[in-house]
Amino acid sequence: MTKLSRVFDVLSGIIMAAGGIWLFVAETGFAMKVILVFIDLEMLAMGIGSLYYYLTMARHMVGGRNVLYRAMVLLDLGILAGMLADHPTVYAIVYMALLLGFGGVVSVLRANEARKIGGRWKLRLLSGVTELLLAVLVSVIAAVYGRLDAAVFVYGAGLIYSAVLRIAAAFRRNEIVYIQ
Repeated sequence: MTKLSRVFDVLSGIIMAAGGIWLFVAETGFAMKVILVFIDLEMLAMGIGSLYYYLTMARHMVGGRNVLYRAMVLLDLGILAGMLADHPTVYAIVYMALLLGFGGVVSVLRANEARKIGGRWKLRLLSGVTELLLAVLVSVIAAVYGRLDAAVFVYGAGLIYSAVLRIAAAFRRNEIVYIQ
């Protein structure tokens, strides 16, 4: 990791932490709309990036069609999040919990894979388990209490947690030697 990318990671971590803190003090309805718009833009950007990657390179590779399928799914999820942003109801909370849960499962599976090959896996496992717990917490609070603000608080806490992990990763030593 270059010094510039480390600086970028620290700055983006600070911005993410500030956004998480803002979610704690913002009005719940507006904060939920902002969260859904952010998720919408993130999914659309990832989908367009995957589609671009497929059109430029992956279609010539073995298994390149999987990149196309991933791009289509991400675009669909982004469009769905955009439609939910107008009506932040329990559907938005379920959508957020599903995204957190899916991300947690993927992180846990990647940690297990890294453990098998002897790589760094403990922090990734901790991150995946935390995402799974946040998904369960959002679901339980929304189902039992029917409160939108709990989902906003949990998302804000997850954003702060991700920011701390990003900043910590920026200061961690690399295992790969770079020749400059």
